[in-house]
Amino acid sequence: MKDKFRRIHIFEVKSVNQSAGFSFDNNIYIAKVAELKKCYKQASLLTGHLFYLPIMRDDVWRITLFNKSEEKTLQLVSVITAFLCPKSTDIFCPQITGIAAG
Repeated sequence: MKDKFRRIHIFEVKSVNQSAGFSFDNNIYIAKVAELKKCYKQASLLTGHLFYLPIMRDDVWRITLFNKSEEKTLQLVSVITAFLCPKSTDIFCPQITGIAAG
């Protein structure tokens, strides 16, 4: 997705919740996510695009952002606000308080 500042945002959504109809080897899944994170970290450095890896575990979204090879964990409100903030050229809206990145 391209925002109004012409930055490109790429999302890859994963879930690690087991279900009755689908099960997987958790160790293989964790290894694949780790490799995907390495890939996104390098791709964000080479392309300048912003890569997001939202992972649902126990019904809670953990969103990892890769921006210029930096990795941050975001709250869902941070991602939504970044797209709705009309006055900021940064990924976060400085005039809105309570946005957390860790």
